[in-house]
Amino acid sequence: MNTVSAGFAHSAAINHLGQLYVWGDNRQGQLGGSKDEILEVPTEVLLKYEGREYQATSVSCGAHFTIVACRCKQDLNIRFEPQEEEIL
Repeated sequence: MNTVSAGFAHSAAINHLGQLYVWGDNRQGQLGGSKDEILEVPTEVLLKYEGREYQATSVSCGAHFTIVACRCKQDLNIRFEPQEEEIL
């Protein structure tokens, strides 16, 4: 894991591929998903919004919250092709 953050009773980590994993107490909804569950092992969170996939770049856990900064995977695959110059 490249980045790890710990809250009061939960934790989150990001691996080298930008995948987010969370575990611990979710009674306040700090891990996402359904409340009232405790995740005993690191569980991947799929970062998708409106059909686009994201990679986590940083994570911070507070007492009862988790915040994640992301970047869109599709934006990382854009290739810039040099344009041929037109000679007049």
